[in-house]
Amino acid sequence: MVWIHGGGFAMGSASTYDGSALAAYQDMVVVLIQHRLGLLGFLSTGDEHMSGNFGMLDQVEALRWIQQHIHNFGGNPDVVTIFGESAGGVSVSLLLLSPLSDGLFHHAIAESGTAGMDLLVSNDPLPVAQMVENISGCSLESTQKIADCMRIVDVKTIEALGEDQTLRISVNVDGHFLRKTVDELFRTHELLTVPFMTGINNDEGGWMLAGYFAPPNWTEGMDKEHLMNSLYLFFPNPEDAILRELGKSGVH
Repeated sequence: MVWIHGGGFAMGSASTYDGSALAAYQDMVVVLIQHRLGLLGFLSTGDEHMSGNFGMLDQVEALRWIQQHIHNFGGNPDVVTIFGESAGGVSVSLLLLSPLSDGLFHHAIAESGTAGMDLLVSNDPLPVAQMVENISGCSLESTQKIADCMRIVDVKTIEALGEDQTLRISVNVDGHFLRKTVDELFRTHELLTVPFMTGINNDEGGWMLAGYFAPPNWTEGMDKEHLMNSLYLFFPNPEDAILRELGKSGVH
């Protein structure tokens, strides 16, 4: 089993998790993989000059390594299950949509996240790249100049930019890892045919409410209006089915 950690493609680490319980109680080898995050992993100009999705390519390369070497650790390269949570679940779902991962795994489990999360998958990454370049002092004259400039920006500047929570660095349709929009791929059934399980965890997102969405001096409770306003950050389309259902339900 291959675990892909979450963290919004901006934070997180394989070292946070411990696969020893799975390995001890089940007849399996557990592998925890890492990938590039934030600007280093996903910044893109939307063209060949900086295609982005480097973090996803890291995941593909990790799965290739597993195919070649896992037998040395007692694993079976013909029975590989990928699983992940939050952005890790989105990663699992995206790997199902990428031809680059064909044959690299045989089962998939996406917990609390799929490729349908608009917040983490973008069809137009250039505006975010332009914001980053503007802050870092790079020229916006062309995407090639943006890319060339970013390659010589020092690491501390990149780290500082990565701490700006207003910048949403996401997976994008690059024509290589992800060849079409997620909607198109779903609609035309262009995905790998492997057994797939998905769902959500108990109290989904509850730990985030107080830290990220609570109003100033908030002590207890959150009314429906405030909760709905917070959800618009994740589902900006007011016609989204999730918002419609929550609007009809008795959310308190």
